[in-house]
Amino acid sequence: MKLAIFWQFSQFNSKWEELYYKPTLNKIIESGLYDQIEFIDFFIKGNKFVKNPPDKLNNVHMFGTINEKHKEIASFWIDRIIKWSKENLGYKILLFHELGIVGNYESFSWLEYEVDVQSTKSKFKNFLERLSIEKWKLSVDLLDYHDVVGGVWHEHAVFYNDDFTELYKFDFPHYHGGPFYWTTSDYFSTLDVNFLKQKLDREGWRPYLGELIIGSKNPNYYSLISYDKDKPFNQYESDIDEWCNVDALIEKSVKYLNDKKIVQSIL
Repeated sequence: MKLAIFWQFSQFNSKWEELYYKPTLNKIIESGLYDQIEFIDFFIKGNKFVKNPPDKLNNVHMFGTINEKHKEIASFWIDRIIKWSKENLGYKILLFHELGIVGNYESFSWLEYEVDVQSTKSKFKNFLERLSIEKWKLSVDLLDYHDVVGGVWHEHAVFYNDDFTELYKFDFPHYHGGPFYWTTSDYFSTLDVNFLKQKLDREGWRPYLGELIIGSKNPNYYSLISYDKDKPFNQYESDIDEWCNVDALIEKSVKYLNDKKIVQSIL
């Protein structure tokens, strides 16, 4: 079993190390995941070198202080991982990013009421890290039966227009929060980088194609929270701690996995 990590984070906040990088790296180490990976790649939105980098750091891709255009990386880092996957089959890989908690957001204008954006982002990040990092063995084992394993699957992508008065729906299945999932280099190698270059009605939507490409080849996906078209999850309008019982969902996933193993042993 070959494991690797592809990690994207920003340095837009001067306290990025204390706020995000060090606590998350500690989770990777304390969970035992670090001991099992072959390497880790950094994709950094910034220009500061990481002090005392982990000894398994393989590549560092730095994109500079590009501010308003920073979302271009959402497509670019995925492009690089797809190309790597085509030459490196047989890996189980974790893609994840900071989910914007290093930024400084106020409540978004399209929300109907005031929301502590930083708090909701942090809660959702912690939820995804629990599944993908702290419970990494569960996710890795689920990849024996699925192409990709993540937190919350959506069948459609929804975008607002420029003044947030109208919604547009696209048939782009994906995980909520973008690349924050376990997959295999075998599946990732099947993705077409041209998906990232397609034209949409508004140029501002295009950076999100890096988040949406995961569902473009109709993967056999696993979602900790089952898809519900009548009650879709939204991290800004739904408190993840109130939305679900994470312990119960993990226990349910463990039972599902054990049932799969029993069936496989009989066959």
